[in-house]
Amino acid sequence: MPESLPPPSRWTDRLGWAFFLGVSWTWCIGMFLPVLLVQQFGAIGWVIFAVPNVIGAAAMGWVLGSGADSQEMVQRHRTACVVFSLVTIAFQLYFVKLALWGAWGSSARLAVVAIVVACYFFGRFRPAADHVVAVLVWFGSILLLGLMFLKTPVHLAAWIVSPTTPADLAGLAAVCVFGFALCPYLDLTFHRARQACSVPDARFAFGVGFGVIFFAMIVGSLLYSASIPAAGSAAIGFLVGHFVIQIAFTVGAHHAEIRRIGPAWLRRVEQVIVIAALVWFVSPVFLPQINYRGMSAGEIGYRLFMGFYGLVFPVYVWVAIVPHRQAEPIGPKFQQRVLIVTILACAPFFWLGFIEKSPVWLIPGVAIAILAIKLPVAFRRLSRYLLRPA
Repeated sequence: MPESLPPPSRWTDRLGWAFFLGVSWTWCIGMFLPVLLVQQFGAIGWVIFAVPNVIGAAAMGWVLGSGADSQEMVQRHRTACVVFSLVTIAFQLYFVKLALWGAWGSSARLAVVAIVVACYFFGRFRPAADHVVAVLVWFGSILLLGLMFLKTPVHLAAWIVSPTTPADLAGLAAVCVFGFALCPYLDLTFHRARQACSVPDARFAFGVGFGVIFFAMIVGSLLYSASIPAAGSAAIGFLVGHFVIQIAFTVGAHHAEIRRIGPAWLRRVEQVIVIAALVWFVSPVFLPQINYRGMSAGEIGYRLFMGFYGLVFPVYVWVAIVPHRQAEPIGPKFQQRVLIVTILACAPFFWLGFIEKSPVWLIPGVAIAILAIKLPVAFRRLSRYLLRPA
């Protein structure tokens, strides 16, 4: 069972957990996906992204009634939670390469590697200092974004794009609600905070952490989504600095949780991922130069990573964690088959929505995922029909 952390007893501890949660959730999703959404949908795309994101993450502080509930969930789904952290670490390091390539020289890239490695090992040796580091990282981001906006004003006209069909907006909303409502329950940093807090403290930490601290970060994303097209090299440098310190904290936080509860073989996998990513990061090797529907290979890779958080992880939570009233419980082997079949059935629709840029196809994709829980019932009924006596 994961180790129990002592409950906070002071308001500074509650606020510290709020900063920890808000900063640990400021990934390359919150920092860059709004840019892509504003380009495609305008400001309404950011609204559809932000509302379920904040509410879904904050809700975990209410849904899990106690730290014991969180401990039990992690114990039952430890491998899935660790895989979630592994993919998250790989995603952050992949994005850092995209953000820095061509922006700074080789010496700056080496300095960034040093920052990421420092946070990676800081989480290993001094987990009790996470609150202080989270506060410093958050205010550091505020400073860097402020410096960026001094260099480049916000062009509000960039928030207005050509009209988008209601069906496309509905598809975007469906996948955002599905993903952000379910993914938090695999996030080990969330579970660490929930296990450390009493019920009122958890509600404060999750509410403030996502409703104020994280929300401020994605408001920053909305603002610089309208500044990037006209930004100079200095402004881009400040923005990349914001990316780096946030990602470094996220990588360090997830690394600490993998070391805390992960099985030995998955800890080894994490080390291989980090070493390979850092070697690729400092090397001149990059992705091939292609242009598919206006996207580079780097952006396509980013969108494919998003498939984990829009499809794979939410389907797992929906099928394996969310309690459903079944007349007959399904065994773990059949549950695995349901997961695989559901992901394969949904994948073409998510490809059309994410890669082909036709979000309307996300509606049937999410619908199939939601109906997956009925697959065992349908399978049993079909089996009984086929096996009934002649």
